[in-house]
Amino acid sequence: MKHLKMEPVTNAVDVVESMRRIALQEMNRKDREIDGLNEQLEVERYQDDDDIDGDGTDDS
Repeated sequence: MKHLKMEPVTNAVDVVESMRRIALQEMNRKDREIDGLNEQLEVERYQDDDDIDGDGTDDS
């Protein structure tokens, strides 16, 4: 019975694991970016709520 070398399989697993890590990092970066944009939007909405008559000034 022939013994198979494990090196190619190990390398493939390493590549897949690396790709998975990179994908997770990118997803986390996008999540942080989205959170920041949501926070910005919330602040803008709050500021817009203070302009009751729509003239661009704070009416609170």
